[in-house]
Amino acid sequence: MASSIPELQSAFGQILLLEKSKNPSHSSNPKWIGTSVPFQYPPPYVRPKWTGSFRLFDFPRELRDRIYFYIVFNPKTLVWKRNSPSPHDSFHFKPVDSDYLNLFLTCRQVHEEALKVFCRFNIFGIQFKKFLAGSLRVFPARQAGMVQRVQLYYRQYDWRYDWRRHDSTGAFAQMMLEAMIAKEFFPVLRECVAFWDVWNQEWLYGLSSGSVDETMQAFLVWMRGCYELDKLVPPAWLRVEFRRRWRPEEMWALQTGFNRALDVFRREAKDQADQDMEDSGQKWLLEAWSEGNKKSRRRLEER
Repeated sequence: MASSIPELQSAFGQILLLEKSKNPSHSSNPKWIGTSVPFQYPPPYVRPKWTGSFRLFDFPRELRDRIYFYIVFNPKTLVWKRNSPSPHDSFHFKPVDSDYLNLFLTCRQVHEEALKVFCRFNIFGIQFKKFLAGSLRVFPARQAGMVQRVQLYYRQYDWRYDWRRHDSTGAFAQMMLEAMIAKEFFPVLRECVAFWDVWNQEWLYGLSSGSVDETMQAFLVWMRGCYELDKLVPPAWLRVEFRRRWRPEEMWALQTGFNRALDVFRREAKDQADQDMEDSGQKWLLEAWSEGNKKSRRRLEER
Protein backbone atom coordinates (compact mmCIF):
# COMPACT_ATOMS: atom_id res chain seq x y z
CA MET A 1 0.00 0.00 0.00
CA ALA A 2 1.47 3.25 -1.08
CA SER A 3 2.02 5.83 1.60
CA SER A 4 0.35 9.24 1.31
CA ILE A 5 3.06 11.01 3.28
CA PRO A 6 5.04 12.10 0.20
CA GLU A 7 1.91 13.62 -1.34
CA LEU A 8 1.09 15.51 1.87
CA GLN A 9 4.69 16.54 2.20
CA SER A 10 4.72 17.96 -1.29
CA ALA A 11 1.45 19.81 -0.59
CA PHE A 12 2.26 21.32 2.83
CA GLY A 13 6.00 21.65 2.61
CA GLN A 14 8.01 21.51 5.83
CA ILE A 15 5.01 21.68 8.18
CA LEU A 16 4.90 17.90 8.69
CA LEU A 17 8.61 17.43 9.32
CA LEU A 18 9.45 16.46 12.86
CA GLU A 19 12.63 17.57 14.50
CA LYS A 20 15.04 14.82 15.31
CA SER A 21 16.34 16.43 18.47
CA LYS A 22 13.71 18.00 20.74
CA ASN A 23 14.29 19.95 23.94
CA PRO A 24 13.91 17.65 26.93
CA SER A 25 10.53 17.89 28.58
CA HIS A 26 10.42 18.73 32.27
CA SER A 27 7.91 15.99 32.96
CA SER A 28 9.79 13.25 31.07
CA ASN A 29 13.30 14.11 32.24
CA PRO A 30 13.98 12.69 35.73
CA LYS A 31 16.47 15.50 36.42
CA TRP A 32 13.56 18.01 36.56
CA ILE A 33 11.52 16.03 39.06
CA GLY A 34 11.09 17.98 42.32
CA THR A 35 12.36 21.26 40.89
CA SER A 36 10.39 24.43 40.11
CA VAL A 37 10.75 27.04 37.45
CA PRO A 38 11.06 30.60 38.85
CA PHE A 39 7.97 32.70 38.22
CA GLN A 40 8.50 35.55 35.84
CA TYR A 41 6.54 38.62 36.98
CA PRO A 42 5.11 40.74 34.20
CA PRO A 43 6.66 44.17 33.81
CA PRO A 44 4.90 46.80 35.92
CA TYR A 45 2.42 49.03 34.19
CA VAL A 46 3.62 52.59 34.18
CA ARG A 47 0.84 55.13 33.88
CA PRO A 48 1.62 58.03 31.62
CA LYS A 49 2.26 61.30 33.45
CA TRP A 50 1.10 64.44 31.76
CA THR A 51 3.35 67.36 32.60
CA GLY A 52 1.94 69.86 30.16
CA SER A 53 -1.10 72.08 30.33
CA PHE A 54 -4.65 71.16 29.36
CA ARG A 55 -7.94 72.95 28.86
CA LEU A 56 -9.80 72.33 32.11
CA PHE A 57 -13.12 73.77 31.01
CA ASP A 58 -13.26 71.44 28.01
CA PHE A 59 -14.02 68.64 30.49
CA PRO A 60 -17.60 68.11 31.70
CA ARG A 61 -18.52 69.44 35.13
CA GLU A 62 -18.63 65.95 36.68
CA LEU A 63 -15.04 65.28 35.65
CA ARG A 64 -13.90 68.70 36.87
CA ASP A 65 -15.50 68.03 40.25
CA ARG A 66 -13.60 64.76 40.44
CA ILE A 67 -10.34 66.61 39.77
CA TYR A 68 -11.18 69.17 42.46
CA PHE A 69 -12.04 66.37 44.88
CA TYR A 70 -8.60 64.75 44.63
CA ILE A 71 -6.99 68.09 45.49
CA VAL A 72 -9.23 69.69 48.13
CA PHE A 73 -10.57 66.64 50.02
CA ASN A 74 -9.00 65.99 53.40
CA PRO A 75 -9.88 62.71 55.17
CA LYS A 76 -9.18 64.35 58.53
CA THR A 77 -11.48 66.82 60.23
CA LEU A 78 -10.83 70.47 59.39
CA VAL A 79 -10.94 72.53 62.58
CA TRP A 80 -12.66 75.91 62.59
CA LYS A 81 -12.28 78.32 65.51
CA ARG A 82 -13.91 81.62 66.21
CA ASN A 83 -10.91 83.22 67.90
CA SER A 84 -7.75 84.26 66.11
CA PRO A 85 -4.98 81.66 65.80
CA SER A 86 -2.64 81.47 68.75
CA PRO A 87 1.11 81.58 68.08
CA HIS A 88 1.46 78.45 70.22
CA ASP A 89 -1.11 76.47 68.24
CA SER A 90 0.72 73.82 66.24
CA PHE A 91 -2.19 73.50 63.81
CA HIS A 92 -1.35 76.83 62.19
CA PHE A 93 2.32 75.94 61.70
CA LYS A 94 1.57 73.18 59.22
CA PRO A 95 2.82 73.97 55.71
CA VAL A 96 0.23 74.91 53.13
CA ASP A 97 -0.05 72.62 50.12
CA SER A 98 0.93 74.58 47.02
CA ASP A 99 -1.43 72.63 44.75
CA TYR A 100 -4.24 73.24 47.20
CA LEU A 101 -3.59 76.97 47.27
CA ASN A 102 -2.91 77.41 43.57
CA LEU A 103 -6.19 75.75 42.64
CA PHE A 104 -8.20 78.42 44.44
CA LEU A 105 -6.08 81.17 42.91
CA THR A 106 -6.40 79.97 39.32
CA CYS A 107 -9.45 81.98 38.28
CA ARG A 108 -12.87 82.96 39.56
CA GLN A 109 -14.75 80.05 37.99
CA VAL A 110 -12.30 77.44 39.28
CA HIS A 111 -12.50 79.03 42.73
CA GLU A 112 -16.30 78.84 42.73
CA GLU A 113 -16.44 75.23 41.57
CA ALA A 114 -13.64 74.01 43.84
CA LEU A 115 -15.16 75.79 46.84
CA LYS A 116 -18.43 73.92 46.38
CA VAL A 117 -16.58 70.59 46.28
CA PHE A 118 -14.51 71.63 49.29
CA CYS A 119 -17.59 72.44 51.39
CA ARG A 120 -19.58 69.44 50.19
CA PHE A 121 -17.18 66.61 51.05
CA ASN A 122 -14.96 67.85 53.89
CA ILE A 123 -16.08 67.65 57.51
CA PHE A 124 -15.61 70.78 59.62
CA GLY A 125 -14.99 70.48 63.35
CA ILE A 126 -16.52 73.45 65.16
CA GLN A 127 -14.65 74.38 68.31
CA PHE A 128 -16.25 76.77 70.80
CA LYS A 129 -16.04 77.47 74.52
CA LYS A 130 -19.49 78.58 75.67
CA PHE A 131 -22.30 78.78 73.12
CA LEU A 132 -22.47 77.23 69.66
CA ALA A 133 -24.85 79.83 68.23
CA GLY A 134 -22.54 82.67 69.23
CA SER A 135 -19.61 81.08 67.41
CA LEU A 136 -21.58 80.20 64.28
CA ARG A 137 -22.80 83.78 63.88
CA VAL A 138 -19.32 84.78 62.70
CA PHE A 139 -18.95 81.78 60.38
CA PRO A 140 -18.67 83.03 56.77
CA ALA A 141 -22.25 83.18 55.50
CA ARG A 142 -21.42 82.25 51.92
CA GLN A 143 -19.48 79.13 52.89
CA ALA A 144 -22.10 78.24 55.52
CA GLY A 145 -24.65 77.87 52.74
CA MET A 146 -22.51 75.12 51.16
CA VAL A 147 -21.20 73.17 54.18
CA GLN A 148 -22.82 69.73 54.46
CA ARG A 149 -20.85 67.96 57.23
CA VAL A 150 -19.86 69.30 60.65
CA GLN A 151 -18.47 67.77 63.81
CA LEU A 152 -19.07 68.89 67.40
CA TYR A 153 -17.09 67.79 70.45
CA TYR A 154 -18.51 66.56 73.76
CA ARG A 155 -17.02 65.16 76.92
CA GLN A 156 -19.03 63.23 79.46
CA TYR A 157 -16.92 64.27 82.42
CA ASP A 158 -17.13 67.98 81.51
CA TRP A 159 -19.94 70.38 80.62
CA ARG A 160 -20.62 73.90 79.42
CA TYR A 161 -22.80 76.66 80.77
CA ASP A 162 -26.01 75.84 78.92
CA TRP A 163 -26.17 72.11 79.67
CA ARG A 164 -29.39 70.97 81.29
CA ARG A 165 -27.69 68.39 83.51
CA HIS A 166 -24.10 67.57 84.30
CA ASP A 167 -24.23 63.91 83.32
CA SER A 168 -24.57 61.70 80.25
CA THR A 169 -28.27 62.57 79.81
CA GLY A 170 -27.38 66.26 79.73
CA ALA A 171 -24.71 65.60 77.11
CA PHE A 172 -27.16 63.65 74.94
CA ALA A 173 -29.75 66.42 75.22
CA GLN A 174 -27.14 69.00 74.26
CA MET A 175 -26.21 66.98 71.18
CA MET A 176 -29.79 67.06 69.92
CA LEU A 177 -30.22 70.76 70.67
CA GLU A 178 -26.97 71.83 69.04
CA ALA A 179 -27.59 69.61 66.02
CA MET A 180 -30.76 71.61 65.40
CA ILE A 181 -28.86 74.86 65.95
CA ALA A 182 -26.26 73.76 63.40
CA LYS A 183 -29.03 73.10 60.88
CA GLU A 184 -30.19 76.70 61.23
CA PHE A 185 -26.76 78.06 60.32
CA PHE A 186 -25.96 75.40 57.69
CA PRO A 187 -29.15 75.01 55.61
CA VAL A 188 -27.88 72.12 53.44
CA LEU A 189 -26.39 70.21 56.37
CA ARG A 190 -26.76 66.46 55.89
CA GLU A 191 -24.57 65.11 58.72
CA CYS A 192 -23.78 66.44 62.19
CA VAL A 193 -21.33 64.16 63.97
CA ALA A 194 -21.32 64.38 67.77
CA PHE A 195 -17.81 63.24 68.71
CA TRP A 196 -18.37 61.97 72.27
CA ASP A 197 -15.44 61.44 74.61
CA VAL A 198 -16.85 58.73 76.91
CA TRP A 199 -15.01 57.03 79.73
CA ASN A 200 -15.58 53.31 79.57
CA GLN A 201 -14.79 52.92 83.28
CA GLU A 202 -17.63 55.23 84.32
CA TRP A 203 -20.95 55.31 82.54
CA LEU A 204 -20.36 52.47 80.07
CA TYR A 205 -18.88 50.05 82.60
CA GLY A 206 -20.45 46.62 82.15
CA LEU A 207 -22.27 47.33 78.86
CA SER A 208 -19.43 46.07 76.68
CA SER A 209 -19.58 42.58 78.20
CA GLY A 210 -22.83 41.73 76.39
CA SER A 211 -23.68 41.20 72.74
CA VAL A 212 -24.55 43.94 70.28
CA ASP A 213 -28.29 43.25 70.64
CA GLU A 214 -28.08 43.42 74.43
CA THR A 215 -26.13 46.66 74.22
CA MET A 216 -28.71 48.09 71.82
CA GLN A 217 -31.56 47.25 74.19
CA ALA A 218 -29.70 48.82 77.12
CA PHE A 219 -29.07 52.02 75.17
CA LEU A 220 -32.66 52.08 73.93
CA VAL A 221 -34.01 51.94 77.49
CA TRP A 222 -31.63 54.74 78.45
CA MET A 223 -32.72 56.90 75.48
CA ARG A 224 -36.38 56.43 76.36
CA GLY A 225 -35.59 57.71 79.82
CA CYS A 226 -33.89 60.73 78.25
CA TYR A 227 -37.05 61.46 76.26
CA GLU A 228 -39.12 61.48 79.43
CA LEU A 229 -36.77 64.10 80.86
CA ASP A 230 -36.40 66.48 77.90
CA LYS A 231 -39.02 65.53 75.27
CA LEU A 232 -36.39 65.94 72.55
CA VAL A 233 -36.37 64.07 69.24
CA PRO A 234 -32.94 63.42 67.67
CA PRO A 235 -32.85 64.96 64.18
CA ALA A 236 -32.22 62.80 61.14
CA TRP A 237 -28.81 64.35 60.47
CA LEU A 238 -27.41 63.62 63.97
CA ARG A 239 -24.81 60.86 64.26
CA VAL A 240 -22.97 60.01 67.47
CA GLU A 241 -19.43 58.66 67.40
CA PHE A 242 -17.60 57.44 70.49
CA ARG A 243 -13.99 58.31 71.00
CA ARG A 244 -12.06 55.07 71.43
CA ARG A 245 -9.88 55.59 74.46
CA TRP A 246 -9.46 52.08 75.89
CA ARG A 247 -10.31 48.64 74.59
CA PRO A 248 -11.18 49.47 70.98
CA GLU A 249 -12.89 46.12 70.33
CA GLU A 250 -15.34 46.73 73.18
CA MET A 251 -15.93 50.31 72.09
CA TRP A 252 -16.78 49.02 68.62
CA ALA A 253 -19.51 46.84 70.12
CA LEU A 254 -20.81 49.84 72.06
CA GLN A 255 -20.72 52.03 68.94
CA THR A 256 -22.68 49.54 66.87
CA GLY A 257 -25.28 49.03 69.58
CA PHE A 258 -25.66 52.77 70.10
CA ASN A 259 -26.16 53.43 66.38
CA ARG A 260 -28.87 50.80 66.13
CA ALA A 261 -30.58 52.07 69.27
CA LEU A 262 -30.45 55.65 67.97
CA ASP A 263 -32.17 54.66 64.71
CA VAL A 264 -34.96 52.90 66.60
CA PHE A 265 -35.30 55.69 69.16
CA ARG A 266 -35.46 58.34 66.44
CA ARG A 267 -38.57 56.74 64.96
CA GLU A 268 -40.16 56.08 68.34
CA ALA A 269 -39.51 59.59 69.62
CA LYS A 270 -40.96 61.18 66.50
CA ASP A 271 -44.17 59.15 66.79
CA GLN A 272 -44.38 59.85 70.51
CA ALA A 273 -43.83 63.59 69.97
CA ASP A 274 -46.66 63.70 67.40
CA GLN A 275 -48.93 61.86 69.81
CA ASP A 276 -48.02 64.17 72.70
CA MET A 277 -48.71 67.21 70.54
CA GLU A 278 -52.08 65.77 69.52
CA ASP A 279 -53.04 65.02 73.13
CA SER A 280 -52.04 68.44 74.43
CA GLY A 281 -53.97 70.33 71.75
CA GLN A 282 -50.86 72.07 70.51
CA LYS A 283 -51.24 70.57 67.07
CA TRP A 284 -54.75 72.01 66.77
CA LEU A 285 -53.47 75.44 67.83
CA LEU A 286 -50.71 75.33 65.23
CA GLU A 287 -53.12 74.34 62.49
CA ALA A 288 -55.61 77.02 63.52
CA TRP A 289 -52.83 79.60 63.70
CA SER A 290 -51.55 78.69 60.26
CA GLU A 291 -55.08 78.80 58.85
CA GLY A 292 -55.62 82.23 60.39
CA ASN A 293 -52.37 83.46 58.89
CA LYS A 294 -53.46 82.21 55.47
CA LYS A 295 -56.76 84.11 55.74
CA SER A 296 -55.00 87.28 56.86
CA ARG A 297 -52.53 86.96 54.01
CA ARG A 298 -55.40 86.45 51.58
CA ARG A 299 -57.15 89.62 52.82
CA LEU A 300 -53.97 91.61 52.36
CA GLU A 301 -53.61 90.32 48.81
CA GLU A 302 -57.22 91.24 48.00
CA ARG A 303 -56.64 94.80 49.15
